[in-house]
Amino acid sequence: MGNPKIIFKKLVYKYFKVITEFKEIKFDANDKAAAVNSLLNVENGLNQVSNELERKQKIFKFCGLAKAAAVFEDIIQMTGIIVNISKKSANEDMLLDKEALSKMKQLSLSVQELESELAELIK
Repeated sequence: MGNPKIIFKKLVYKYFKVITEFKEIKFDANDKAAAVNSLLNVENGLNQVSNELERKQKIFKFCGLAKAAAVFEDIIQMTGIIVNISKKSANEDMLLDKEALSKMKQLSLSVQELESELAELIK
């Protein structure tokens, strides 16, 4: 099967590849379709990573990566919420209310903290 820690790190790498794609999306009010399509691609990528993490959960659990897997799962869920808020914004003329912006900022900060924790866990 392979080294579980390496498999886990590859999964984390896939996640960061998806997140890089998300960060590069241009939210142009004149081309909402492109933004929405890109967001759907990001959402699909996150779902793939999440599904793979779920399938390999037992392996990670027995190899001392249970905490890292749990933190990673939280990261994926929070990032999914950010993507959904962005999708809603893209569908509604690129406008977000203050509450949605605040929630996105909070989630982004939480994700950054968890990413740091994850990095420590899988050194």
